[in-house]
Amino acid sequence: MFMNDIIDRKIEALLDYIGESIDENDENDLFFYGQIRDFAERSGGLLYLVGNDPYLVINFIGEDDLLIIPGL
Repeated sequence: MFMNDIIDRKIEALLDYIGESIDENDENDLFFYGQIRDFAERSGGLLYLVGNDPYLVINFIGEDDLLIIPGL
């Protein structure tokens, strides 16, 4: 699995966790998604910033579930 695929999967899980969704037809949602993705790529795919709230999202090798730790 490529790093971008992992980041996309983590963003999707994080958005589900916080109760948000992305409408691919909404320009503001795409901008929001791009901001989350940009921060995640700069942090190596571990840290995610949604608004002012940071989250650590960890995947374990061989596991499907992700560990999401809010408010670092």
